[in-house]
Amino acid sequence: MACRENRSFCWGGRGVSSFETSWGPVLRYVREGRLAVRVERLAEDEGRERPAVARLREPLEIWRGLPREGDLPHRRELRPERFPGFLPKLCIIELFLKERDFRWALHGGEHEYWLGRSLKGLRASDIGDAATWRLRDAAFEIYESRRPGLIAIDYYRGEATYLRATILCLPFRVDTPATGVLLCPAEFEPLHSLDPDELISRAD
Repeated sequence: MACRENRSFCWGGRGVSSFETSWGPVLRYVREGRLAVRVERLAEDEGRERPAVARLREPLEIWRGLPREGDLPHRRELRPERFPGFLPKLCIIELFLKERDFRWALHGGEHEYWLGRSLKGLRASDIGDAATWRLRDAAFEIYESRRPGLIAIDYYRGEATYLRATILCLPFRVDTPATGVLLCPAEFEPLHSLDPDELISRAD
């Protein structure tokens, strides 16, 4: 595999690096097995937004309008029906702060379609690959900032990107100090003409 985009390490089909894109700082690029994932934190700069980010402003404004307890809305304010245009695109992630782990409490239908499976009920530690740990680190960074944040993930087959997911992470307060919650509406941008089933079968 050719090393690209100034990766600091590249070996055995796996790459890890930090670099800048026009959208913001990439936390880490990780390639693990058949699936490669790039995780980014995107700055909230409306003048430089991609269309997918602009579409996520609707759930962001709904979140901003929720009642607050301190700096965040409470978990009881998290009602998926408040985001009707995004129901198939929603995930709810429960973070276990002491364990540095998280669980998919809700995994919307569009997520299932593109990934080819449901992750509902699974923890990051149940999967345990490098890409999932990078997603975990990004989710924890956003939650600990107490502000909304964006994660962009590129999914690869071979050297070709076939899908980009842009995920808005909206933090909610819970009563248990060792737990946090993120509501995560997403936008998916297919970048390849093949459907997921065909791409997965080619990778097998």
